[in-house]
Amino acid sequence: MRCAYCGGECREGKADYNSPVGIIVKDVPALVCEKCGEAYFREKEARILEEIEQIAKTKLEAIKVTART
Repeated sequence: MRCAYCGGECREGKADYNSPVGIIVKDVPALVCEKCGEAYFREKEARILEEIEQIAKTKLEAIKVTART
């Protein structure tokens, strides 16, 4: 696979995922561009990351609500 950003070759590797809700998941299996480091997560990993993000988002919302009272 070629990188959509720089055209470099992507190889099996691991990458960190930084979610929009502020969660960092380390060492997620991914295709990683050898040239620029852009990571591409496969469908399986993407689904798991979405689940983690939803759980974290729910927990963070609960914490915010608790903090307001």
